[in-house]
Amino acid sequence: MSAADSDADDGLSPEAAINAVWGANRAWLAAALVLGCGIGGGLLGWAMAGGREWLRPWACAGYGMAVGALFSLLPRVASLLTLGRRLSRRPTRDDAGDSWWPLTLVASAVRETPALRWTAEDFRAAVTGFVPQARGLLAQRLWPACAAAFIAPALGLVSAWFSWKVHLPEAIRLASEKGRQDELTEVVPVVDWSVVAWPMILTILLSLALMLAVVLVDQLTRRLLQRWATTVRPLDVESPAVQERLADGEHTRPPVAAARGATAKPVEDVPLARPDEEPRPQISAEELQGLSDLFKNG
Repeated sequence: MSAADSDADDGLSPEAAINAVWGANRAWLAAALVLGCGIGGGLLGWAMAGGREWLRPWACAGYGMAVGALFSLLPRVASLLTLGRRLSRRPTRDDAGDSWWPLTLVASAVRETPALRWTAEDFRAAVTGFVPQARGLLAQRLWPACAAAFIAPALGLVSAWFSWKVHLPEAIRLASEKGRQDELTEVVPVVDWSVVAWPMILTILLSLALMLAVVLVDQLTRRLLQRWATTVRPLDVESPAVQERLADGEHTRPPVAAARGATAKPVEDVPLARPDEEPRPQISAEELQGLSDLFKNG
């Protein structure tokens, strides 16, 4: 395959269509935001050293990562709301509709639909099958938020472990003052578990909120794509925007009659008479009627 063909195929690929509608995949930018917020939170916790246990550097780093991941989802939510409003604004016949984003996905959805015997049912199958592909590609952009949802509780656990190391000597000292330093069962209750557990509790709560936000974004994406699949029509394939994209990908334009739901009939092969063959006698309708009357009368 040549480089030009590869570029044409890439222009109609689901990845290219998603990038044209939602923008290029910048998951690295979201990952940088999450990492930056985590580092910033850790530095803030280090500056407040000696404060409360739930403000220790590791815990603050976990809070920062979770909050940064939540902020990274805001542009996605805004784009979903904007695309949802534009979806209901179908262009008129006078408008070419080149800027209507559903047509971009239509061109990618029907890129592999055969032009011969192309029907409205084929169109519906193509756009319906495109929905899980687009949803999967958009879900891949959520990996920074998903990673933060797992890393933040781990940082909370590390912070709780450091808090335990800080409180354990104090617990041993208090136990030794009572003459029970050799009894570990008497040392453990002295530790203030509510203080030690707070970093884990807060990071887990933030991670759960983050996972719910990720699920919400994914469900909004699924709903938008399903609305797109039920909004577009077979005649949208005939729009200039779709035809231009299909022409760039060297795809054949489907027949207009087929786009309206009519099944294209295959052309029947007509046998050609050989030059040396005599033409067959033609029987008229009157002769056929006479033969029918002859057989009826016996």
